[in-house]
Amino acid sequence: MGAVNFGFAVGDGGTILEFDGFGWSQTESPTEADLNSVEFVSASEAWVVGDGGVVLHYMGGVWNTIAPFTQADLYDTSFVTPDDGWFVGSAGAVYRYDGSNWTAHAVPNTDVNFYCAAFPVSGKGWIGGDITTLLVFDGETFSRESYLPTGPWEFRALTAPIADEAWATGPGIILFYR
Repeated sequence: MGAVNFGFAVGDGGTILEFDGFGWSQTESPTEADLNSVEFVSASEAWVVGDGGVVLHYMGGVWNTIAPFTQADLYDTSFVTPDDGWFVGSAGAVYRYDGSNWTAHAVPNTDVNFYCAAFPVSGKGWIGGDITTLLVFDGETFSRESYLPTGPWEFRALTAPIADEAWATGPGIILFYR
């Protein structure tokens, strides 16, 4: 959300809603693509990801469109610091941002759509998606969590309040990892 009295929500057709501490209003968007997630990295800086590889960066009261680095639909983003962020999306899309560049990361299963990401510290994080896929990042590579229950689970949200604790959820399932 951002600061206590400031935030954004995003949606279809490039919709960006801004909260000013009193109410919500629609703000001008630099895209018409569907927007899927917003992540604040500070009280005045945010990132938005969307369909077709759209990435928007909010800084100094202005939305800027980032030059495309993928055509994949991007569904979520998670930042450790303003210069250490992750972007995940369709067809196994996983990218890391280092403050100036995006680098694709190899994952064990590239036919998965990754819908969520949580990185509480630079060397540890999780990404979740369809086909019962929950991957953990150990600082160098992603590997599949081995304790997952069998089933056609789809992970849609992740949160990791500390380095060794995560919650993953989706239709019909809630997992806690410690």
